[in-house]
Amino acid sequence: MDLRITPRPLQSQVVSKLRDAILSGHFKPGERLVESSLCQMINVSRSSLREALRRLEGEKLVHNIPNRGPSVAELTWKQAEDIYHVRALLEGEAVVLFTKRATPKEVAKMRAALKDFVKAHESDDAPEKIRATTDFYAVILNGCGNEVICEVLEGLHARINLLRSQSMSRKGRSRFSAKELSEILKMIERKDSAGARKAAIEHVRAASESAKKAFESKLAS
Repeated sequence: MDLRITPRPLQSQVVSKLRDAILSGHFKPGERLVESSLCQMINVSRSSLREALRRLEGEKLVHNIPNRGPSVAELTWKQAEDIYHVRALLEGEAVVLFTKRATPKEVAKMRAALKDFVKAHESDDAPEKIRATTDFYAVILNGCGNEVICEVLEGLHARINLLRSQSMSRKGRSRFSAKELSEILKMIERKDSAGARKAAIEHVRAASESAKKAFESKLAS
């Protein structure tokens, strides 16, 4: 995996590189993040690295354990299940609110994100699948008109993406995910808020089942 830095604001780039490495599975749950090794790998100072790790700790992707140092956070299935439960409730409501007020421009953005997701599925580009899914949902959340729903889901954003990466790691899951996102978009285009809620909840439930199987497979190995 290429962790080298290219010209962009340094701090945000370090955070982005480390976040992508965690979400892609390059750094495994529970794996220690040794500062000296990471500084060499990324070619940054310890102060820049430590600030990046603190930001990822705030996103709950990194745990800093006393006398042991930072490591990649591990989610239990109970924690994951709780996150999926909250997602189903809040995303279901957000899509209802969004369907009632969606503009043609917003629908076009969702269609473009779905197209990007399909391309990423066909090329098996895991980070791009996560990005496209995030873009798809960002339109809904930014356009739903409920700031509290947005704030709660934004607080879970990094862990949701971590679960997405685990769910989509199962063979064939992203193909079904594309169909589920397409159904959500279809209901929004029809202004069918009840159908959109159902499609959104079904998508979360399917993702939860896939993630559960990924957890079970990891425990069995």
